[in-house]
Amino acid sequence: MCINNDNSASGIGSWDWNLNWGNSKYHALFPRAWTVYDGEPDHSLNIVYRQLSPCIPNNYKDNGFPVAVFTYTLFNLGKTEADVTLLFSWANSIGGDSGLSGHYFNSKFRTEDNVSGVLLHHM
Repeated sequence: MCINNDNSASGIGSWDWNLNWGNSKYHALFPRAWTVYDGEPDHSLNIVYRQLSPCIPNNYKDNGFPVAVFTYTLFNLGKTEADVTLLFSWANSIGGDSGLSGHYFNSKFRTEDNVSGVLLHHM
């Protein structure tokens, strides 16, 4: 969804997201939220990004855990096969000078059906 064309900027702000938000819409109804990217950043792709923060009725203690589920669904409206890569980035919510502070680390994974990704571990 992004291309880094600007070498003068740094961090995530330097990425060219190629989104004008004209056809994209954000929806929220706690504990769910979703964004529909209708033809953005590519006119032949529709992307639906869903988020869920589980809510357990009458259980304030367990509801306080920082848990969320993120799901992406892609629809190829084009006439040819599309290669798509998804990027999910999260700021270091622990703080500190490195990603290793606060027992925070990432690990790569690959499933048997060739899906790969990164697990974010917050201990």
